[in-house]
Amino acid sequence: MRSPSRQKGFSLMFFMVLFALLGAGGVAGWMIGKPYMDAATVEHLAEEALKQAKLEPTMTEVEIRQSLFNNINVQGFPIEFSDIILRPIGEAEYEFEIDMTREIPLWDRASLVLNLIVTAQTP
Repeated sequence: MRSPSRQKGFSLMFFMVLFALLGAGGVAGWMIGKPYMDAATVEHLAEEALKQAKLEPTMTEVEIRQSLFNNINVQGFPIEFSDIILRPIGEAEYEFEIDMTREIPLWDRASLVLNLIVTAQTP
């Protein structure tokens, strides 16, 4: 009697399932990672605006907030002027804070809500 042959190696179905899982993981990673990249961009823009404010000590708090708002809106982030919190912490030094909420739809009635708090200080 002949023994059943055992498969050696990987089947085509294995690779199809593997690529489908990797693709779904990549899409999910991009959807979840994008808000974090946006928050890092906003933080960088805030640091640049605060550096400029330190170089120009005659700028008022409202002018600094307007500069921050303009820099952030040029990048296309949906942020309101009232969302920007700017606190003085010294002579021509400020602390910036903004609360960014992003909703990522997953299925029909399920979504992932990320609440990102971005902070920066005058260097």
